[in-house]
Amino acid sequence: TDHDSVVHDVEIDGYSWWYRMFYLFIMSYIVAVGALWVSLAMLVVSALIQPFSVLRARIIKRWLGETYFTLAPYLLQSWNKIDVKVLVKGSIKRDGSYLMLSNHIGSLDWMFGLATAHVLGPPFPGSVKAVVKKSLMYVPLFGWMFWALEFAFVERNWAKDEKNLSEYGKKISDYPAPFWVAIWVEGSRQTAAKLRQSQEFCRQKGLPELQNLLFPRFKAFKALSESLRDKIDGVVNSTVIIDVEKPTSLGSVLSANTKGSIYILLEEHKFDEIADAETWLTGIWIQKDKLLSRYKVDKNAVLQEFTELPAHPQTSFAKVYTLSSVVVLTTVLALIW
Repeated sequence: TDHDSVVHDVEIDGYSWWYRMFYLFIMSYIVAVGALWVSLAMLVVSALIQPFSVLRARIIKRWLGETYFTLAPYLLQSWNKIDVKVLVKGSIKRDGSYLMLSNHIGSLDWMFGLATAHVLGPPFPGSVKAVVKKSLMYVPLFGWMFWALEFAFVERNWAKDEKNLSEYGKKISDYPAPFWVAIWVEGSRQTAAKLRQSQEFCRQKGLPELQNLLFPRFKAFKALSESLRDKIDGVVNSTVIIDVEKPTSLGSVLSANTKGSIYILLEEHKFDEIADAETWLTGIWIQKDKLLSRYKVDKNAVLQEFTELPAHPQTSFAKVYTLSSVVVLTTVLALIW
């Protein structure tokens, strides 16, 4: 019967429920225990080395971040069968420092950002920072890493956030280059309901109505770009397009149950182009919305406007295997003890 055929196909291709649960357990364990050791190491470095040498401490923590964050592209590309392509219009300096703007698709946007950075080669993705909610700083393990790597934290209280973002450039002014700071200017993950709300807001305010994106929020971008203007090379506009067979979630990625392609389209902009942050960002988001609409009609035509950015020669997943070995070794020693 058709039902028996489907069951047979699932069993012979190795993706039965039991296989997926096994993959999920193994990788979840590596992700969790790896986060434990890396975050604790960062805290030790912050406490014992940073008081005497900020630069040395930052370099060590950056290397630890690179070791752990390489898990993200590994999960997408090797653990799963997702073809991640980073494409560029024009050129982007591999050794440049940038403020990166990206569309906010869902809960895995951070993985797509790290996969982008991984292509650049060392010290990425350890040199990636992001604007995140301050509540994440108190999440055990991951929040400790965000704090140690000097992410920018916001509280959704503009009086406080304006001050923090305006001073962020001074805080990382002597951070060893290169580094990227990621910000999702839509302010929220996109859902069908939020898209309708955004479109209604635009109609009421007489603003351009977007079909594929939430209308961007300007204040955080303006404060951060002004703070970083003299310290980085420019702004990178990143457009993430997901083309996978199944809905992408952390569970499906950890259980090696996702196939397809992810396209990350990058375009560099110099600060000289940004006379007024609000006008410029509105124009960028209108262009991005049109690009996504064109992609739905003629995918190949859009992709041909960009050139694939080849992975750096030193890019590899060796650090993932090292981290996994440390996790296995410490687990065995703990069991013996």
